[in-house]
Amino acid sequence: MKPGILWTTALLLTFGTSTSALAINPDHVKLLLATKACAGCDLRGASFEGMDLRGANLAGANLEDARLRSVNLEGANLAGATLERANLERARLRNVNFSNTTLRRTNLARADLERATLQGARLVDANLPGANLRRADLRSADLRDVVLLDANLERANLERANLDGADLRRANLSNANLRRANTRGVRTDGANLSGADLSNTDLARDRDRSDGDWRWDDRRTNDGDWHWDDGRSSDSRNRVRLEFISETRDNVRVEIVGNSTRQTLSFSGNQTRRSLDVPPGNYELRFIEGGRNRVWRSGSLDTGRASRLAVIFNQSAQRVEIEDPSRTGSR
Repeated sequence: MKPGILWTTALLLTFGTSTSALAINPDHVKLLLATKACAGCDLRGASFEGMDLRGANLAGANLEDARLRSVNLEGANLAGATLERANLERARLRNVNFSNTTLRRTNLARADLERATLQGARLVDANLPGANLRRADLRSADLRDVVLLDANLERANLERANLDGADLRRANLSNANLRRANTRGVRTDGANLSGADLSNTDLARDRDRSDGDWRWDDRRTNDGDWHWDDGRSSDSRNRVRLEFISETRDNVRVEIVGNSTRQTLSFSGNQTRRSLDVPPGNYELRFIEGGRNRVWRSGSLDTGRASRLAVIFNQSAQRVEIEDPSRTGSR
């Protein structure tokens, strides 16, 4: 018997020992391996770990509980398929069609989904830490309670996606499209949102300060990061004190530009607090990692009617917050 035939037979025998428990259809497994075409097949619980199934047609197939770790499915068609609880860890899934696919509680940790189509896919409770979703199409996808910790979503299209309760900590969402997405309850600590389109999302309201002074809005700056605005016009006061507070001992430079002002404040070691008096108005702020000269945060600050503002930043968490000490209490 040829080695390839022996391998296939052994695989089918392995499946056959558990057919009653997992409802695997050996004929469907054989068909997929022979032709890479198995639309609508019953492949529940089957194991294809590490196999080359590039370009396979699995539209509408049932792959619940399937073992697909490190499988290569690049360019495959899985539209309308069911992969609930399947293990796709480290799978190669570039350009795969997952339109309207069920991926509930699926493990996609560190999977490569670049340019994959997941429009209308259901990924509730799915696990995608470290996954690559660069330029993926996630329009109207159901991503409730999904884990996207450290995931790459650069230029991904998340328009109208449901991200309620999603974990996006440290995710890269630069230049992503989140227009009209449901971002209620999303965790974005340390996430990169530079250039992201947050139009008509809940993310802005989630980040409102409880006293209503400061809010995100959709006006973009040249650096594309954020715009602080208290919603009140400036008055004729002469100066506003800006108090910059670093929550870490990292080497950071802050550039303040606007209203004929151009200043650079340096922070490192025990030097974690600096103050600057400026005329009221709009200012561009840039936060620069000292050792690498890398801009890690930038945006626009409108002083409004405040006489004193605290700018609290944390380079490790890539976070900047604005407080009015007269309203929130002195720090």
